[in-house]
Amino acid sequence: MTYIGALSGGYSGGGSSASGINQATYTLGSGLSGLASGVDTDSIVNAMVQAAQVPLVQLLQQRQILQWQEMRYQQVNASLTQLQNTVQSMQLQSTFMAHSVTSSNTSVVTGSATTLAANGTYSVTVNRLAQGATVVSTSPVTANLSTETVGDVNGGNGITLNINGQTLQFSASDTLQSVLSSITSNTATGVSAFADPNTGSVVLQTSSTGGAAKIQVDSQTYAFLSAAFNLGQPQSLTTKDLSAGLAQNTTIQINGQTITLQAGWTAADIAAAVNQYSSTTGVSAQVNGDGTLTLNPYETDSTTGTTYDLLSLISVDDPSGALGLPSYSATDSQRVAQNAEYTINGYTTTSPTNQATYNGLTLNLYSTGSANVTVGTDVDSIVNAITNFVQQYNQTLQLMQGLYNEQRNYDYQPLTAQQASQMTQDQIEKWNEQAQSGMLANDPLLGSIMDTLENDMQLQLSGQTQSTVNGQTVTLNTLASIGITPIDPLTGVSSGATAPGVTTTGWNTYGLLQIDTDQLRAAIQADPQAVMRLFTNNPQISSGSSMGTGVAVQLYNDLSNSIQQLTDEAGSNPNILSEIQTQTSNGTTISGAGLLPYTLIDPNADFSTLFGSDSLDISFLGQQISGMDSEAEDMQQQISDLQQRYQNEFSQMEQAIAQLSTQSSYLSSLFGSSSSSS
Repeated sequence: MTYIGALSGGYSGGGSSASGINQATYTLGSGLSGLASGVDTDSIVNAMVQAAQVPLVQLLQQRQILQWQEMRYQQVNASLTQLQNTVQSMQLQSTFMAHSVTSSNTSVVTGSATTLAANGTYSVTVNRLAQGATVVSTSPVTANLSTETVGDVNGGNGITLNINGQTLQFSASDTLQSVLSSITSNTATGVSAFADPNTGSVVLQTSSTGGAAKIQVDSQTYAFLSAAFNLGQPQSLTTKDLSAGLAQNTTIQINGQTITLQAGWTAADIAAAVNQYSSTTGVSAQVNGDGTLTLNPYETDSTTGTTYDLLSLISVDDPSGALGLPSYSATDSQRVAQNAEYTINGYTTTSPTNQATYNGLTLNLYSTGSANVTVGTDVDSIVNAITNFVQQYNQTLQLMQGLYNEQRNYDYQPLTAQQASQMTQDQIEKWNEQAQSGMLANDPLLGSIMDTLENDMQLQLSGQTQSTVNGQTVTLNTLASIGITPIDPLTGVSSGATAPGVTTTGWNTYGLLQIDTDQLRAAIQADPQAVMRLFTNNPQISSGSSMGTGVAVQLYNDLSNSIQQLTDEAGSNPNILSEIQTQTSNGTTISGAGLLPYTLIDPNADFSTLFGSDSLDISFLGQQISGMDSEAEDMQQQISDLQQRYQNEFSQMEQAIAQLSTQSSYLSSLFGSSSSSS
């Protein structure tokens, strides 16, 4: 695109008359304006061009106003989208089914609940806590682990260790301390290893809890760890005499693996069942001649022939006592991996961790003992959700009302670059505040959307059942019935109520909402299900229900329609809210809806840069602006052509006058010489 300001020419030398006398050829802007005629032709052309640019300036100002209208629509669109995101959660039953959980003994158990948990009091007894497997040296390690090397233990050679299926390689020069550190840093082993400086013992612990936690190694690893850290293998466990067979069906767990046993099974049958899971448990079963069964802490891979040994104790859970296994000693019981066991309302169950789940209730187990855990409605959470919704609604409607009631100031048109050059930045911003006012004043689309939102807030849910609140029978079928009512523009917010998000007063509060929190809280406490239905009931989902549409469901649908209407009118801009200026350059707050981006009006601007075309913007205003862009480009080209014509005409005039002047001088010289000779 051509810059009009760049179209003024320079002074080109040269040219000749018919008589062969050199002369100057005039070009506009050369600084020799009117050299022949004595007329300031530059000023004349500039004045004529500026006069021709007046319609273009007016068109650009109209375009800026239309663009501001588009931005205000987009601002409302973005605010409605934020409101719809809030309303989306208000359609969900889970928002109104939040639970609070209290414990009579928090040192034993605490809890939290999902929406699936039933309200009530649960009697909880923690029988035992979940724990991981722990292995400790059978005697203190006397070697200096920081200087003793792998080679010192392994005949001068390095070694490859296999722990819980993970391979770790060490050179002969690696210290024993580095072996422990490497086991810990390789999190895939699920084992931490360290030396206790107080006792001299080396300790290996699993990072996970539960009966399935174990420390399993191959034979080479076992031999090395035994020699280096005095780690021994746990003892085998022998059952009672099972010659008579099991009396009843039962289940046992070995290292977290559940094994089902049937009535009548003998030691041989049980051994076969146990050995079927040896690769998982790391335990093999051996039948003895006396009818007993021994569980050994090792198993051999039938494919490779490799033997894997347990360093950790065999974890066996035999709740019925069918196998008659011996009890662990007090010390061993603190080292064997085991599930947590707890009883809730008479039902005993287990968990691999100390965070147990039971029918939507999460129990955090801290110690053995008993406590009552009470699950109730989380009134605070529901009140906060509803308050947040009302605040977002008020902020959105407040923005729309401000734009709708704002007066249009026709005395302030978008600034031209020439005007702005004579103003300070603060004056420019204040001017634009006035110029942008009333872009959507009394706008019918805006008014229609506000009417729809206000009507939704007065919706009455048909078919709602009655509730008893504070001893009175009421029907919670409107927002007003739970304490959410419109603000009275004359008297303002009612005594005892709050108006979240409201910063205006008087008639600008029309349709905005206030909350009587005590009334809202009482309604939720009395009948949370009714409050939930008031917001979330959807006849299209609840087939066969005679109830109407809930407030949040209706509002969400209407917001979708409103957002689409605004998008059709002006498109959408997800970044519009961040583009709006809320403070002036001197730090003062800009009132109203904020200051929109603006471009100073310059008819000489490069329109190819100024007018960015968006092929995806098919909105009504977007197409209008696009049409103005094309019209402005055509006008700028016409003005450029007109300026060029003026330049050519004045150049020709100057050349003609210069030629006449030259010829006159030539004739005068001829007449002068003729007179002299006579």
